[in-house]
Amino acid sequence: MKLRQLIPTVDTNLEDISRNHFFFFSNLVQCGEFVSELSLENLKITLEQINSLKAKASTSERNQVHHYEILKTHMAFCVEGTVMIKKQITHTGRCRSRLNLSLQSSYFGNVMFEASLVALSCDLLSESLSSLIISFYKIDIHAVLLCISTLNMDAQFPSSSPGGGDTMKINTKESIIVRPHQDIPQHRLWLSNIDLLHPRYYLPTVYLYRPNGSSDFFEAEVLKEALRKVLVPFYPVAGRLARDENGRIEINCNGEGVLFVVADTESTTEELGEFMTSMKFRQLIPTVDTNLEDISRNPLLLLQVTSFKCGGVCLGVGWHHTLADGTGALHFINSWATLARGHSITIPPLLDRTILRGRVAPKPIFHHVEFDPPPTMNTDHLTKNPKTQSLANLKITLEQINSLKEEASNVGRETKYTTYEILTAHIWRSVSKARNFQSNDQKTKLRIAVDGRSRLDPPLQSSYFGNVIFTASPVALSGDLLSESFRCTVERIHREIKKMDAEYLRSALDYLEEVGDVNSIPRGSITCACPNLNIVSWMRLPIYKADFGWCPCMRPATMFEGKGYIHPDPANDGSFSLAICLEADHMESFRKLNGSWMRLPFYKADFGWGAPLLMRPTTMFEEKGYIHLNPANDGIFSLAICLEADHMESFRKLFYDF
Repeated sequence: MKLRQLIPTVDTNLEDISRNHFFFFSNLVQCGEFVSELSLENLKITLEQINSLKAKASTSERNQVHHYEILKTHMAFCVEGTVMIKKQITHTGRCRSRLNLSLQSSYFGNVMFEASLVALSCDLLSESLSSLIISFYKIDIHAVLLCISTLNMDAQFPSSSPGGGDTMKINTKESIIVRPHQDIPQHRLWLSNIDLLHPRYYLPTVYLYRPNGSSDFFEAEVLKEALRKVLVPFYPVAGRLARDENGRIEINCNGEGVLFVVADTESTTEELGEFMTSMKFRQLIPTVDTNLEDISRNPLLLLQVTSFKCGGVCLGVGWHHTLADGTGALHFINSWATLARGHSITIPPLLDRTILRGRVAPKPIFHHVEFDPPPTMNTDHLTKNPKTQSLANLKITLEQINSLKEEASNVGRETKYTTYEILTAHIWRSVSKARNFQSNDQKTKLRIAVDGRSRLDPPLQSSYFGNVIFTASPVALSGDLLSESFRCTVERIHREIKKMDAEYLRSALDYLEEVGDVNSIPRGSITCACPNLNIVSWMRLPIYKADFGWCPCMRPATMFEGKGYIHPDPANDGSFSLAICLEADHMESFRKLNGSWMRLPFYKADFGWGAPLLMRPTTMFEEKGYIHLNPANDGIFSLAICLEADHMESFRKLFYDF
């Protein structure tokens, strides 16, 4: 909970959607009457391990297989080893470049779609890594839409979120609303169906900074002044949610501002421990009432700067998902950091989201499995025996990555798999084995986020500010997943991601246009809970560039079962970490057996005091995973994942067994 204390909160249940700021913390909801005990792990993935997976996943096909595809496939295989059931796997991706009329990278909004693959666990476990990657990434980016995390609109944190009740005493010194320092355009910003597909919650993250001896270390006035400036080009962040005459949600760009909290504590950063085991992190992020009927009441951005007794500082961020995906959020944070260091912003955000409108006459031409209900357990897994959850943060070294790459390779075949594909394949297989499904015909679905910016036609600019994440969702039978070669699993994932081209993404946009009410589409934690899995890649996100003048370290604040994050190690030594949440009785198996923020600029949030020591998401739920780069930029990745607690140990063992 300590991480969550570093980010402000607001009431997100207000009826007036215009009341809240855009940068904030959000509520998680655990679907279902009963909840399993969850376990969270952060696993390190080295370059050697990734190369080993790539070697196992190589095929003769002339297609490039990315790290993300390979990692996600491997992860899914491992997950299937723990619970033998039918599963739907979903991949969330940024799709600015995948639409026919590509969005600019500066597009400011949500453009993340999901690709989904449904498969029986026996099929998933029996296939080779390369075959699994092909199945997984066949999604033609033009479709998968974002079914990305599931959160509750009734509570700031999921009742099932793992982590003890230990808290810190936080002393709030100042709580103000910061507004743009000059007049901004006053208008209503239309939101795409991808923006609306996300539940209205806040994405919580925390940045930890070591003191650098500077007399103005994390000076609040420096941050506030830079914040006022950055809210001018990113003015939708200072707005509020609203509804048009037809009840459709939009952003009222009224300049009402964002929440900025200054606090201190007698605790030290060392007392935080691993983010996945402590409720203290939750105190580092402001909270608001997300149950207000008035949706205009809460800010869309919540910020909290907490000073520790040891001299360290935490920047807690609650980012309303309606504003933008991870790429857009980091564009804002890193632009804020640039201004705080006294420099000018060189890449302004692209705010027009109409490029993601469905066609006047919608023509979906694909079956979008990513929007189908997720597979459920063949047995009454949760209803009779609620499970505790376990969280883990596992290191993946460069040697381990190369080992996985070697295992995924296939002499004579020209397919190149990405580190993410290899790691995810390893994770999927390990989690599946750790879950110890009772039958080989249990379906398991892996969810993979795919950024559509570069996949649309023409591609979107990287500065597109909004949600452009689509979802690739390979599905396999647990028996297939565990019996097939590692390369076949990597190939499943690779195929699903590869199919997500501009045509598929356009089809997804048209599908959502035909559906009309995106609230009817399954989303949230229920989509990645056992027997399913969601691995997010932070491997390319600039998470350690949030340098306000001090060096940061970024973390997620909360996790839930089935959720995992693969992220780079701050040491920038080529290794990665896996933060994952599983059922407690699965975690030990997973540890022994052993998703992506792989390219996002997490560590660029330098406000003038150096890049963050680490950056982490603070919300995890069962079957969710994040893959992210090591801050040292040394080729090492990390996977943060949440599974049912009784699955985590098995997953951990499977994950590192290659």
